[in-house]
Amino acid sequence: MSVLRLVIGVVLGFALGLGVVIVGDALNHTLFPPPPLVQWAEHVRTAPVQALIALPIAYILAAIVAAFVASKIARRTWAGWIAGGFLTGAMFVNLLFVAH
Repeated sequence: MSVLRLVIGVVLGFALGLGVVIVGDALNHTLFPPPPLVQWAEHVRTAPVQALIALPIAYILAAIVAAFVASKIARRTWAGWIAGGFLTGAMFVNLLFVAH
């Protein structure tokens, strides 16, 4: 039963963390609408700091949420590290495959 708790904790932690990123990104796009892709490079150079810092803050909050939820459900502290690690891996995949 403890392995099942571990798996459920990590999966739910990751899912809720991902939800925090999605909400943060949607809020950022509402406050600072992104331009068309052809103007993206200019937008990144001239965008206000608030528009650029919001997503990293969302990722930090998501990692905290993922770690907290996974640790509480699995009843093991290291389950939070696993969920946070998966979320960090997803962030790096996002940075590699989406033009920034």
